[in-house]
Amino acid sequence: MQLAFSLPASKHPTSFEDVFRHTESEVAKLGVNIFPAIVYADFETAIHNAVTTVWPGCEVKAYLFRLGENWWRKIQYLGLSKQYGKKEPDVNQFLKKIFGLSLLPQAEVSDCLALDRISNLPNDKRV
Repeated sequence: MQLAFSLPASKHPTSFEDVFRHTESEVAKLGVNIFPAIVYADFETAIHNAVTTVWPGCEVKAYLFRLGENWWRKIQYLGLSKQYGKKEPDVNQFLKKIFGLSLLPQAEVSDCLALDRISNLPNDKRV
């Protein structure tokens, strides 16, 4: 169940901690205690750190939609939009496989990157 949206004063972890604690306090006035098992958040390290500070043991997961948005912005910034658009299959396929790393268990990412992806790195310094 979605509990709240917030706009903290800054992106500093203490700002997020303040928001979480304030939310807890306000909800407690209604006789409800908050102990989330999972929190979904953007790719802000400060949010992830604040969640685990306020609610130790809580699992933090990131939105894959936001990851896709961020990847696309980076692809555009690096000037790889045309290559990603399948005009250069080696770049396109490599980037798609890199995106797939986010779906692997964390313990498997470095091995997959080192053993599989790097050996297929396209000859393009932007990649």
